[in-house]
Amino acid sequence: MTLNFGNNLFPPRGEVITSYDYSDFSNGLGYGIYYGFNNAGTLGISTKSLVYSGIRHINDAELDIDGTQTFTEILDKDFDITFNTPKNIKGDILVVVPFGIMNSEDAANTALDTFYKCELSIFHYNGSTETQMGSTITSEIKKVGDAITNTIYSHISTLKCNISTIKHFKIGETLRITLKIYIKHSGNGGGFREFIAGLGCDPQNRTDIGAGTDQGFPTDNQIITTNEPTKIEFHIPFKLEI
Repeated sequence: MTLNFGNNLFPPRGEVITSYDYSDFSNGLGYGIYYGFNNAGTLGISTKSLVYSGIRHINDAELDIDGTQTFTEILDKDFDITFNTPKNIKGDILVVVPFGIMNSEDAANTALDTFYKCELSIFHYNGSTETQMGSTITSEIKKVGDAITNTIYSHISTLKCNISTIKHFKIGETLRITLKIYIKHSGNGGGFREFIAGLGCDPQNRTDIGAGTDQGFPTDNQIITTNEPTKIEFHIPFKLEI
């Protein structure tokens, strides 16, 4: 006996549904939120570079106070998002970044003001070439007066980089988010100071408590003020196909 199951035993597969953390339908955008996580690198005059529990990034550089009248870069770190499906990005990329500095060494003269800031750049990376998207964005400049030895100065800032035209990402291409921290002094104090700079990058948003005494430093390398956020967020706008 022949069984006739008709033509709908295996119906066609429906459309793939893409979900977003939140949407801006008026501009045809869906936002995905990504959480930064990074290991330590090496930068600056000093080559010491540590990461504690895989959740913080810390670099330090020794600055000549007599010659530090302009901002000096003391940290440079990339966060990469590599796509396994084609993506179109357009709109405001929002980055919520906790960052800070600590002066780990006294100087001969303390009559100085210390300033620090964070800088954001966005790139399309195809595996060999970086192409900048939008403009470089700078956070508000934070002034802490004279940076007292072993005192933490941290801040959380939301940076917005507008991508005005659609940027297409092929499978395997990368959205690269670069964050830098800069520091400077006012006045001529004489001598040197060794500063540590850091980004909070713990997806679980745990308090930065350091993790033991770093070689050559008298205290733990905590860089984000206790009980302040340590989670870095990247809000990425994808063009909706509507």
